[in-house]
Formats: sequence, structure tokens, C-alpha cells
Amino acid sequence: MNTEEFKYYQRQIIIEEIGFLNQEKINKTSLLIIGAGGLGCPLLQMCSGIGMERIGIADFDTVSIHNLHRQYLYNYNDINQSKAALAKEKISNRNPFIQLIEHNVLLDETNAEELMTQYDIIADGTDNFNTRYLVNDVCVSLKKPLVFGSIFKWTSQTALLNYNGSKNLRDIFPEPPLPEEAPSCAEAGIVNTVTTHCASLMAQLILMAILGKTDKWVNKLIISDIWNFKQHIIQF
Repeated sequence: MNTEEFKYYQRQIIIEEIGFLNQEKINKTSLLIIGAGGLGCPLLQMCSGIGMERIGIADFDTVSIHNLHRQYLYNYNDINQSKAALAKEKISNRNPFIQLIEHNVLLDETNAEELMTQYDIIADGTDNFNTRYLVNDVCVSLKKPLVFGSIFKWTSQTALLNYNGSKNLRDIFPEPPLPEEAPSCAEAGIVNTVTTHCASLMAQLILMAILGKTDKWVNKLIISDIWNFKQHIIQF
């Protein structure tokens, strides 16, 4: 770590639980964030600040005006431009000491395994259940830890899945819900406080996974109700 890098991470390094050795662990970890939207934007900002060596950004979509209230990386002038390309550019300006890789692709059965095998940890910030279950199943096949985040109106669900063979998404939700049981954000609405809260929990689980401090978090689903200030942790 050179002098400039040390200055960048200094406030984090002086925390007892991190220090130099754990910062080196962080700096040697690669992370794939699938989805550069409501969850992906704050997650990218936090994880780039934590200092993963290499972060992949997978998203095929472009910025729309209805994204801007919760997708903090983008500005009004970015409408109709590639989310993955913009995210790479803007995060690079925040932290020049990490490598950012743009994957402007629609993740599906033909490319998921090839893409995900390149990274140590996978973070799912997508907004549809077909992709969520595909990502989960590929992580199980590749033995990759998966940090899962999901939002609906005022609530979020977060979990560290498939960590060293721990339970995965199908162990708590064996099959995707029917479409009418799980409306999209466009149908149900979403508030940026919920996306940010969920992404913050996801970033913390990613950090705990890197540091190996996961005893309290494997096989547990964190359910947060922001409106009523309630949180439940379900063991499964």
C-alpha cells in the first residue's frame, strides 16, 4: 500500500477490527455486483470505499428519469446512457486505487457462470426473481458466497447465502413467487431510504464475509421494516 492509498483508507484501518492485515484481505478480494440500480448504486459507493481490489458491475440497462430519486450515481444528464458504463466512470473518480470492470450484459443462463466465476463474492441487487434464482443456483454450483438483498415498499430482506456451504436462497424460498404475489418497484413503488438501508446491510455482510466474521450471520434472513422501525432476524 503506497502513501496515497494509506491516506485513503486510514480512517478505516485504525478501527481495531480491521487494521492493516484485514485491510490487505479486503484489498485482495474481488466482488461482482449484479444490478447498478437502487441497491447497486449505494452498494458500489460503499464497497469501493471499503477497498475491494476488483469490482465488476453487471447491468444491461440505461438510466431513466424515474431511476434518479434512488440511484444516486446518476444525474439528469445521464438519462438514456448505460448504467454500467456510468457507474464505472463515477466510481473510478471516487477511488482510483481499485479496478472496476464494466459488464454491459443481460445476465442469463448462457453467460452467468462464465461471468460469476471471475469473482470471489457475488452481490445480487437485481429486481426480478428469475435472475435472483439463476444467480443463487450458479453460486451454489460454483461454491461462491452470495449476498442477497431485496426490497418491497418499506421493507427489505438481506442475507449472506452459500457461505462455505451454508444455506442458500432455495432453502428458505424453494421456488420463486408468482408474478401477482411480487409486484415490481414500478408497480408497488419504492423509497430511497429503503434501498439505502438494504444496501448498507449488504455491504456490511460483504465485509464480514471477507473478514471471516460470519458466525452470527449465516443461515439468517434480516427483515427490516423501515416505516415501523422494526427488524426481525429469522434463522433458517
